Amino acid sequence: MPRPVSTKIEFIEWGANLPAEHVVRFRKEPQPIAGEVIAEVKVSSHPGWKISVTYRAVETQLTLVEIRVRVNGIDELHSRLRSVAPLNSLAGALAPGAVTAIGLRSIPLSAIENACRKRLAREIRQLRKHEVQSLLVTLDTESLEARDFLDLTTADQLYLSTAAKYVDALGKGTSRPLEALAVKLERTPSSVRNLLYMARQRGFLTESPRGKAGGHLTNKAKEYLHGTR
Repeated sequence: MPRPVSTKIEFIEWGANLPAEHVVRFRKEPQPIAGEVIAEVKVSSHPGWKISVTYRAVETQLTLVEIRVRVNGIDELHSRLRSVAPLNSLAGALAPGAVTAIGLRSIPLSAIENACRKRLAREIRQLRKHEVQSLLVTLDTESLEARDFLDLTTADQLYLSTAAKYVDALGKGTSRPLEALAVKLERTPSSVRNLLYMARQRGFLTESPRGKAGGHLTNKAKEYLHGTR
């Protein structure tokens, strides 16, 4: 049995109407990145066809809202193909000038969607990177003397910085350290709680007594903060 031929997707035009970088960078609470994706592609399985798709995008979840097909003019090769292939066959349906129901049903929408999703994911990752960097500025990481942060991911920098600020608030005897830190960072308490949870998952912060505020920076966290790791 012959192996199925992989479908190659080539982008002709691409547009992702996502929030501007400065909008994502300076918002106080992380939110889903949503917008619209419009792409025109050529597909190896459909030579001579140009397929335009429009998606609603929430993060990398795509919902198809429109599809358009354009077919090039008939050339000598396709004229011969059409002369021997009936229109109710796939070969005849793919002949230029013969957009039929069979041809439309054969469009590899899943392959087109996957290609668009991968390209969209790269743009979203870049926006998320700017968002985390902005949060790090809010956390004032330089005051923590985090000279060795460069070998941490930007997300881990955020978790470590939040943990350090939290432990500092504990050390000052703040009665409600999580809420106080949320006010200082202009974030919601649930958002700060999630960051502290991730800091514990990454091994930067020890567990607190059940139902009470508490915790200490781990040796791993201290080594990163003092540039000795």
